[in-house]
Amino acid sequence: MSDLLTSVLAKVPNAVTNAPPAVALIAFAGSPSYHMAFKGQKSTDQVYFDQAGPIANTLTDAQPALAAIDVFLTQALILAWKVAGKQTVEVRQYTLGEDGFPVSGSSWVPLTTTGGPANPAVQTDTAPALAIGANSQIYLAWKTPGPSGTVNWSVYDGQGWSAPAAIPQAVTDHAPAFAGWNTSGPGNVLPLCLAWKQASGYGLFWSSFLPGATNLSVNQVPGVATDAAPALTPGQRGGGLLPGVEGPGSRDDFLRAGEGGGDGGRPHAAPGQKLARALHCELVEQQRERRRCVQHPHRRLRRLDERGCLAG
Repeated sequence: MSDLLTSVLAKVPNAVTNAPPAVALIAFAGSPSYHMAFKGQKSTDQVYFDQAGPIANTLTDAQPALAAIDVFLTQALILAWKVAGKQTVEVRQYTLGEDGFPVSGSSWVPLTTTGGPANPAVQTDTAPALAIGANSQIYLAWKTPGPSGTVNWSVYDGQGWSAPAAIPQAVTDHAPAFAGWNTSGPGNVLPLCLAWKQASGYGLFWSSFLPGATNLSVNQVPGVATDAAPALTPGQRGGGLLPGVEGPGSRDDFLRAGEGGGDGGRPHAAPGQKLARALHCELVEQQRERRRCVQHPHRRLRRLDERGCLAG
């Protein structure tokens, strides 16, 4: 298991929420840049982005989902949220510069389509989950309405969203978690990973599968019990995905269990810390650096030069 990036906890200024946040990572010249989206503190509120304030027309009653497309010369953030008072989900994209910084004048806009729908045909009563798969395809998973809903999924391929497809082996009463690896090329497609809480129980289950697979192998994470939705993040390529869960009745423990990666699926606990909270101070420093670079453009060029990006 990898260590947390930092053990110094810090509060994100002016960030108040009553739901878990969503965090996405952009890497530039070996330096990570974190972005955060979170619902406001009201029962029905807008989605907020980093420290830039609320995103217009994103009223929701559930936590948002955020993912990053991070390939050569293409950096973008993908945001999905359940529409407040409805069972539908909307998706927007936000273009970033090559260095992971927001581009001047960028805004959250619908996905580009060529005849297909810009939003997936979702019916859900919980938060959606996003994953970026091979060739920058965007995958969305969600629980169907009801106390025990089947997880469905859809994929955006640059033309529009596919029709929803059910994953009958995955039945849950909370939002699922989804993750993948953004590889390229027809012969370099790595599996997606889906995790979900057991419906009417405390078990945590996961499945790793190639897109389009019809038979899924379902696995239970041993020794883990939870009464909340899990979280997933891609590990090192080929090194496994790490489901994160909360222990029943606890708001402060972040449990991690690895698929592969040499830890045999055993749960790991970091008492008193959650992943998003541990990333807070990293996010704050990134925002401070961005403000300094906007105010002093020569500082941004110096950062590029220090990382060898201006050589030659």
